[in-house]
Amino acid sequence: MKILYPNIQKIIALDLRVLGWVMHVYRWFVPMAHLERVIEQLRDLLARETNLQHEARCLERLAANFTNQPDILFPKVYWELTTPEILVMTFMEGIKISHVAELRAAGIDPEAVAKRLVEAFYQQLFVDGVFHADPHPGNFLVQEGPKLVFLDFGAVSEVRPNLVAGMLDILQGMFAKNDDLVLRGIETMGFVAPDGNRKLLERTVRHYFQTLLNLRIEDYGHIKREDMRRLTDPGVGKGELRDLMRAFEYPRGGSSSSGAW
Repeated sequence: MKILYPNIQKIIALDLRVLGWVMHVYRWFVPMAHLERVIEQLRDLLARETNLQHEARCLERLAANFTNQPDILFPKVYWELTTPEILVMTFMEGIKISHVAELRAAGIDPEAVAKRLVEAFYQQLFVDGVFHADPHPGNFLVQEGPKLVFLDFGAVSEVRPNLVAGMLDILQGMFAKNDDLVLRGIETMGFVAPDGNRKLLERTVRHYFQTLLNLRIEDYGHIKREDMRRLTDPGVGKGELRDLMRAFEYPRGGSSSSGAW
């Protein structure tokens, strides 16, 4: 069961007003175009997350895409007990996906779990066009099999075609070691400002791409300090940094959601 906190909509509205003031100041320091879209998308997301009937429809829409895959599980909604403020579902058993020692003790291979999770999200993003947009470890359980249990569907979103096309270009570019494809993907996704310094942007992306390819990181949970320093270095001088920021823009919503679900 999921229940909204009392007066949560009023609290969110006040917090968003404060964030709007903060964003106005922040833009003086980070001259990236269209940063106000961050607030717009956050407002949309929170409106969806505070309507539990909408969340129930999102749950069922995702579940329908995995009907013929018995190793991907979703709670069942009890619509007769569900309102905009209360969501009643079946209780789902399982081990938290981040509890690796418990998974192994139960005879479950963590690598098989990780592989199945990646496959499930690949399907959501590139096949179904609808995905679970809040994939932190608390939202996944694992049962013997292994079977994956998805939880918490307030942030389910539709993927815009330009986002999918751009991600595919970036992935292909990474695997093929082709920085031209990576650049094309970033532009397709809408991150390139039309009136920005394109030469500086391209130089920076190529520098970062080559840095990433030259690193040998086996465990991204334990990155060496020197590797982290190299990953966070954009390869530009102090005088170029603000110009680089202006070369990017915050894209229009990379995903959307329809209240009609």
